[in-house]
Amino acid sequence: MSGETQSRLQLDLWLRCLEKDYLGSFIPAGGATVKLAVVPKDSYSHLYKSLQEKLSLSSFQLFDLSEERINLHSIENFWFALAQRVDWESFARELRYSILRKIGYSPSSELQDCTLEELAELYQVEAREINIQFQREIKKLIFQDYSLALDFRKAISRLIYEPLQSPGTLEGLCLAVQEWLKGTLKSISQVRGAAIFRKIDRTNSREILLSFLRLFTRQLGWTAILVSLFHYYERRENGRPIFTRRQIIELYETLREFIDAESKLEKTVLIFMAPLDFIESELLSYHKYRALQTRIENEVYSPNYPNPCTTMVQLQ
Repeated sequence: MSGETQSRLQLDLWLRCLEKDYLGSFIPAGGATVKLAVVPKDSYSHLYKSLQEKLSLSSFQLFDLSEERINLHSIENFWFALAQRVDWESFARELRYSILRKIGYSPSSELQDCTLEELAELYQVEAREINIQFQREIKKLIFQDYSLALDFRKAISRLIYEPLQSPGTLEGLCLAVQEWLKGTLKSISQVRGAAIFRKIDRTNSREILLSFLRLFTRQLGWTAILVSLFHYYERRENGRPIFTRRQIIELYETLREFIDAESKLEKTVLIFMAPLDFIESELLSYHKYRALQTRIENEVYSPNYPNPCTTMVQLQ
């Protein structure tokens, strides 16, 4: 089957289907999906704004990766782009407070970023007792969750625990761990104190990314990642593509990995927006990468009644 033979869906019809069947029910109930919306260039702005609005109204935590010319074709670059949009301090604080509430030592409004000693003084107990209970709970929540990558467990545990030892999370090891997550760390020796001995690269970035999404959605609820692929099909003034064929194939492999990882995600929707060249370009269409083609094309389809629930939809 060729993508050109499919009839196109009305954009607003697809948005209503997405909102009703996915954003309003399937995702909040714990499901996950990857959607690829192929849309004419003059309809992109309407699609983008409509998705932002619907995701906001549905109370999704939104990571917007639709900025111009952001390199996402490799899985590690995708992760770093996402990680740089995460407020790691706030995320770690939310996890830390969740543990403290569970063990019965919620910080007061005046002690939002308190140490163990300050918390012990507030509750008139020994800091050692709070520390034992906190470490026990962080072990259950993070270290015994074997669905999370080991290095991610080490990193997030440090971000949660270290501020209880000394005030301020943007100092020393915590800052280095955040830089490691964002891909901006200068030397791996800076995170050896967290027992991390390798940087994030193409071999481990996929599991780091999936680990973050699992933990993030469990703690903060349903999440959306919005991605534009339009810049991958732009051309230079001389008519040559900006991105090489190799980079485009790498992009398609990244898309394939996300589609295959649907069953490993929870409460997550990833929406990729692509131009018509994704289907129609003789040199750069997805047909050039068989592994992706077999995952987004349907063997049985109706040329007159397109299915709005498929992974890839053509919109008009």
